[in-house]
Amino acid sequence: KKRLDELAKLSKKIFTSIRDYLPWLHHTKFYSFKIKNLKKYEYIIYAHSFTDGQLEHPYDGFVNTLEWLKFTVSELKKKNIKFIIKAHPNFYMKSKVKGITQIADWDKKIYEKFFKNIDDDKDILIINKPVLNYDIAKKLDKKCIVVTKHGSVQLEMIYHNFKVITSKSNFINPKYSLTNMWDNKHKYKDLLNKNWDELKFAKKEKFYSVMENLFLDEIKVFGKYHYLNILKT
Repeated sequence: KKRLDELAKLSKKIFTSIRDYLPWLHHTKFYSFKIKNLKKYEYIIYAHSFTDGQLEHPYDGFVNTLEWLKFTVSELKKKNIKFIIKAHPNFYMKSKVKGITQIADWDKKIYEKFFKNIDDDKDILIINKPVLNYDIAKKLDKKCIVVTKHGSVQLEMIYHNFKVITSKSNFINPKYSLTNMWDNKHKYKDLLNKNWDELKFAKKEKFYSVMENLFLDEIKVFGKYHYLNILKT
């Protein structure tokens, strides 16, 4: 119980200041989110980079994140509901590191080209500015369903007590069973068509175990002694 309380405090610290813990958010200038009422939206989709790491995870029915985004939007539009599409903050990053800003510009152009065909749909809110997810999460209805292919935002939204749909091909081992997972298009379509009551929450003990592995273990991916972090210094 004491260990869980410590991990709960750690999680609160991380997810109320997430940009301090995820290195890829350091190069983005965030803006305040001014829309006050998001309670009417039933889903929120988190877009991914369209150019970076497309072969990082095993095949799950989609060859890239653009195909996944198009499929997701198409399926939700069939349900005649209101939903949100949020840009990845990396689309707006500015860095002195050669190539990083160029990649971000490519992602932004692909995203803008994609939503140009749907931005007149009154049932879809397109967020095309870099805003902190915390400012959005606290304004959503608690029965809003979170959809991400493999993003770290799944951990943030689990912390905020949302039900989450993700690919099984993920940076988190599926054995933890934190989300409602698919590994092919048919299973994904079935998940998108389930009601909120039919989806599951993550179990807190397993969630905190993942948080401990990622953020407290100093040799793991977000630890200061992870080999990539050492090579960068």
